[in-house]
Amino acid sequence: MSIDPRPRSSFYSDEFQLDDLLHRLSEQTWEQEVFTLQLLLQENEELSRELSGLQRRWKLVYKAMAVSAETASQMNIMIKRFQELLAKEQNKWKANFTAF
Repeated sequence: MSIDPRPRSSFYSDEFQLDDLLHRLSEQTWEQEVFTLQLLLQENEELSRELSGLQRRWKLVYKAMAVSAETASQMNIMIKRFQELLAKEQNKWKANFTAF
């Protein structure tokens, strides 16, 4: 009884090389990494634009607060001067009133 080798199907007869598989997997991995990198770069650009917008708004708010603080300081000085002038005028009035 002679054992004949099993007939090969096209699936089994194709050459299967590990190097070829490794090359195809490496290429797929590289393509996925490039795609991921592109997405990350796009997200980075969007975040940079958002950050720039927030920084511009913050600078405007900061300037407004600085102007408000300066205005409040000047108003405080004006109020003190007014109170001093008012006190002087009150003293003058009292002095004139008692003179009569």
